[in-house]
Amino acid sequence: MGIAANQSKHVLSYGWIGRYKKERCQSTENEEDNPLVRGIMKFFSIVYPSEVTYNRLAIEYLKKGYYDLALAKFEQLLTIQIQRCGDEQNVDVASTYHKFGHVYEMKKDYDLAMFYYKMSIEIRERLCNSNEQRLDLAESYKGIANVHHHYNEYEVALTFDKKALKIYLEIMPKDDFNTAKLYHRIGIIYEELKEYETAFENYGKAFELYKIIYSFKYGRYSGIHHNLLMRDINRRLLRMLSIVKKADADLEQLNKYYRMFNKDQEEERIMLKGEVASWQIDDITR
Repeated sequence: MGIAANQSKHVLSYGWIGRYKKERCQSTENEEDNPLVRGIMKFFSIVYPSEVTYNRLAIEYLKKGYYDLALAKFEQLLTIQIQRCGDEQNVDVASTYHKFGHVYEMKKDYDLAMFYYKMSIEIRERLCNSNEQRLDLAESYKGIANVHHHYNEYEVALTFDKKALKIYLEIMPKDDFNTAKLYHRIGIIYEELKEYETAFENYGKAFELYKIIYSFKYGRYSGIHHNLLMRDINRRLLRMLSIVKKADADLEQLNKYYRMFNKDQEEERIMLKGEVASWQIDDITR
């Protein structure tokens, strides 16, 4: 009887999920003003008042740009986590603090973003006992580095990005996408600090990794990020080449590869506009 009841509940929930997605896609009004969507979301909260439910609902709101509603669901998630754990010193709580930081960063409320990233880091540093938890910590380092960069606090941002890079270099494969992106970010900071030789060095490391990642054998990222990141790193490397006065052969090699890259991948440019938003949301999963 219990199994049958649970199965019925799951079948019912899948039906409501379908209605929710359909209504959400068709609706042009604010989600808070749509009575059907409100009812479906309330149904989920009542039938499945779990951490997984609130987390998924928050991310759905976040994808739609409803930051306050996402924060409300994360608040409910946090309440359950603290009740379950008995205190805030828990990796799950740290993850939710990180998500708060990410949402406030997207809202451009950098003071609150900084506050929650710091809380996440304090817990994650204390409870970091596995490679997975170290990677989570690296994500929080990257988040707080973003905030310091927004405040033009480049030296502090650099410190946190270097901490994140150290973790990735110790754990991840040499051709990891996040490692490449961190070299890219660190190069940008050094350029802001007018340390052009070091900026050029980090751009070069990022570029070499991007060439591996976007070798057209990697299917995971090439269709999403390649135009955005490769175009940016190309511009920056060309600018640094003229500033640091590297040999013309380097410039020729860079241009040769970039022309080849654009020729082979031009048809994928149309994918970029629709994918960038989902790429940015991916950072919140930690």
